[in-house]
Amino acid sequence: MRSPTSMRDGTPAVAAFAAEEFATASGVSRYTALSLLADALDLHHRLPRLWAQVELLEVPGWKARRVAELTRKLSAEAAAWFDTQLAIGERYGWKTIERMLAIAVAKFHPELIRDKTGPLSKADWDVRLNHRYGPEGTASGTSRLDVTGDSLDLSRFHDLVCEEAERLKRAGDKDTLNQRKAKRSAPSPKPRTSWTTRATRFSTSSTTVGAGYESSCTPPSTTCSAPTT
Repeated sequence: MRSPTSMRDGTPAVAAFAAEEFATASGVSRYTALSLLADALDLHHRLPRLWAQVELLEVPGWKARRVAELTRKLSAEAAAWFDTQLAIGERYGWKTIERMLAIAVAKFHPELIRDKTGPLSKADWDVRLNHRYGPEGTASGTSRLDVTGDSLDLSRFHDLVCEEAERLKRAGDKDTLNQRKAKRSAPSPKPRTSWTTRATRFSTSSTTVGAGYESSCTPPSTTCSAPTT
């Protein structure tokens, strides 16, 4: 059974419930197990030269997993070309990886190249989590979550985040507005039932947020609006 973590062309399917068994044995969530299996299989079958560098401890595992994720949109042929080019240069820095990936996309998948300045569409909807690592693979404890989705839904969510950030300020929180917004953007281990009930209070005026605008809020207002033209 093919894993829902999007293992691609050239990677074999895995047995049913393999991820669940691995998750139980490793003490991790099913999603984490799926991600680990997908990355390992993709590296072993689609990027064998990079995988060999991981086994030699020349390339850290976290970097190889990130490369496996970035190359999942490539065909097996494109991934093999990309893997070979990295091995020829024996350079695995991010600039080299990004450059060779861009060349691979242009060479094998020109249909994936799009005008990044053009308007977004539903085809662009996605949620991506990016952990920034130091040179030795150490995490800083700060990560980035990028969400692309329905303008109205995201506007309402941002309004809600701003309101929660303002509540923190009134409660004595000394962090900046952006830091308080970040706190309230992430799920809390403590139930926050008031979020659901307050979500219905937002005005439909948030539909004024359009493509290309970055929503912002400034104290002391608890609402967020797009810049006016």
